[in-house]
Amino acid sequence: MYTIGQFAQLTGLTVKALRHYGATGLLAPDHVDEFSGYRFYAPGQVRDAATLSLLRTMEVPLPLVRVALASPDRLAEIVDAFEEDRRARRALEDRIAAEVRGVLDGYDRRTEVVYRDVPEQPWVGLRSVVDIAEPDDEGVEAFNESFNAFFREAYESGLAPLGHWWLEFQQAESETEYVTLSGIPVATLPDAPLTRLPEGASYAQGVDPARRLAAAEVQLAGEGGPDMTALTSAPHPAVLALIEAGIGDDGPLRQVYTPTNEGMRLEVVGVAPDGR
Repeated sequence: MYTIGQFAQLTGLTVKALRHYGATGLLAPDHVDEFSGYRFYAPGQVRDAATLSLLRTMEVPLPLVRVALASPDRLAEIVDAFEEDRRARRALEDRIAAEVRGVLDGYDRRTEVVYRDVPEQPWVGLRSVVDIAEPDDEGVEAFNESFNAFFREAYESGLAPLGHWWLEFQQAESETEYVTLSGIPVATLPDAPLTRLPEGASYAQGVDPARRLAAAEVQLAGEGGPDMTALTSAPHPAVLALIEAGIGDDGPLRQVYTPTNEGMRLEVVGVAPDGR
């Protein structure tokens, strides 16, 4: 039999850890003296204790260690699965770190804000309610396809779309939802609502008044901008530039998409306060 000190030295576990594992039932002593309270461990426990020590050195969580000790024939499988999961977590952490560095660099460079006076502008669009708690990538892709069909209908109806479109996020009645408004600027409004609507979307139209707008161009990934994904929730440098310029109090910001010969130009646009 080994005393707790001897067993700790032999297996690489600390005395404190052995007491903790004994209290939780993960590795109980073989015998506890009823008078002195001293703990003793048997030679047959060395393998489990050494395995426990190795797994904890790898930072394998205790619930998984418990499974490994209970099923020694699955030990290699458990270690391989944990290592694969750890590689995936490290890759995700690396992506997050790269994205954070890119966004902070964008903040430091300070995106230019330009101001434009624009005339009255009619538009047609689609309004959708999105559940924040249940993102749906397939639903977004289906909506994009339907939006293309909606754009074609606007063109075929003689509304003369101007070639660009915009996306606006609005507050919904529920705190767990938000509203997306996808708009297409047109030369004239239709006599009747357009009908090629995605499932769950409603038709919308309106006329933006003549006003002064502030715009900040979004540098996309690969064009000097940060590679922003859903990994971080911080605002894009272009959005921060508008906010710091006092833009956004007079209405929600819009993402404006304009096809170019080089690809797609994206700007974040808001209504400029009076006097800008």
